[in-house]
Amino acid sequence: MTRRLSTRVIPWLALLLALGLFLLEVNVGNAIGGVSLQAAFIEGDLPKDTADPAWTEARPVRIPLSAVGTLPTTARDVTARAVRNRDGVAIRMEWDDATRDQYTYGPESFSDAAAIQLTEYTGDLSVCMGQGDKVTHLWHWVAEREHGSRDPEKVFPNLHVDNYPMGGDPLFDNPAATVGNVRATGQNGSPVEHLVGGGPGSVTTHPVQNVNSGSTWGNDRWAVVFQRLHRDASADDVPLEEGKVLQVAFAVWDGAAQHRDGKKLATSWAPLELGPERGIPISPSIILLTLALFGVFVLMVAGFKQRPSGVPAAARD
Repeated sequence: MTRRLSTRVIPWLALLLALGLFLLEVNVGNAIGGVSLQAAFIEGDLPKDTADPAWTEARPVRIPLSAVGTLPTTARDVTARAVRNRDGVAIRMEWDDATRDQYTYGPESFSDAAAIQLTEYTGDLSVCMGQGDKVTHLWHWVAEREHGSRDPEKVFPNLHVDNYPMGGDPLFDNPAATVGNVRATGQNGSPVEHLVGGGPGSVTTHPVQNVNSGSTWGNDRWAVVFQRLHRDASADDVPLEEGKVLQVAFAVWDGAAQHRDGKKLATSWAPLELGPERGIPISPSIILLTLALFGVFVLMVAGFKQRPSGVPAAARD
């Protein structure tokens, strides 16, 4: 009887142990902020549309936002997804924003914006634009650059100008674009500016502007896609090849809350895993749980086959 009881109890104990390890792993990961963004490999084109069906291949990850230099807003977290193919990597982020702020004609108006910060350094590193020689790359998207207008007459249809003596001179009409300011020229047609930094106060425009984007606003939420192709990477760019594990952080600016510069909502670092083309990473606890379930199933089937017909189990014990 004791032997049969042990045979029945041990598999269930193993199952409970495996289940406990699995739950412990999940709880510990959440407690220490162990959120990992895994880039799903896709065979098709790299998406730039926020509604592209390819995004369903990627597991969404929610990362909490914290207010920096301002008060909290309705945006509590960022939902991020990442996909990659043999040509490059795309990251989609979305967050709550009740107003669509995309015009900045006036000292009191500010545009909605978002940014992704990437670095290949996986150790302890300040999330405030890196530190020293541990540089970070920032992809900064601004709603005005994509959806706004630089034409005052489109924003103020009743605008009337009598005469400007220097009208028609590009240096007078649009001086920033004329002298090559990338924020005025549109970063080679993209609303994203590629920046690099090695600590607070060191952020500057990267000489190679190579990030594309697409965005939509609806149901009080922004969704923005950042896309970089391998062929466009510069020699000192952040590596996005297969097998790399990077650190990623997100930030958003709410124009209605007068966010700008350092006034924003930001996340802490999270791993960005650019895994292999095939296969899904499986933790040891999941393997143990699967083996325990299989063992219980085998023993239950074996016990059922060995049970004599017509004799109740209680009588045999």
